[in-house]
Amino acid sequence: MNAGIRLAELAELCGAELVGDPDYRVRQVATLERAGPDEISFFSNKRYKDQLRQCQAGAVILAPEFQALRQGPCLVSDQPYVAFAKISQRLNPLPRPAVGVHPTAVVAEDAQVDASASIGPRAVIESQARIGAGAVIGPGSVVGEGAVIGPDSHLHAQVTLPSMPGWRLARVPSSMPAR
Repeated sequence: MNAGIRLAELAELCGAELVGDPDYRVRQVATLERAGPDEISFFSNKRYKDQLRQCQAGAVILAPEFQALRQGPCLVSDQPYVAFAKISQRLNPLPRPAVGVHPTAVVAEDAQVDASASIGPRAVIESQARIGAGAVIGPGSVVGEGAVIGPDSHLHAQVTLPSMPGWRLARVPSSMPAR
């Protein structure tokens, strides 16, 4: 079972002010209606203030103007949507695909693919392209001639990067934790 993440760590992750026990742990995100003591929820609309009052969540992410409505632990943020997105990514990361080149992918002989990268089904890596460490190239994606995909980048399904020698993609963040 997942031991959860301390509220102090989540507050630091998203730059929020923590109100409550910094050592309290939550395991995942949930709606105001369904959240339990080991979950964190999100509040941004005063129409749902009754749900907030009845909420059983271990903590709630909310904007400063709603802090008085919460009678329990909360993460107060000027950007609650951004805070919720960051926390969601941390608590519910996407599964990392298998490392290696899928048998249906096509990789040019002179392309460079780091051994820790993942090249998905039917992806195409053209001549002189370079794929960095930990990068994920999704199913059906095309990395054009000479393009450079940086470490830990993630191209989702059916993304096409043009054939532009020297074109570089430094990093495309994803919800996957870095290795």
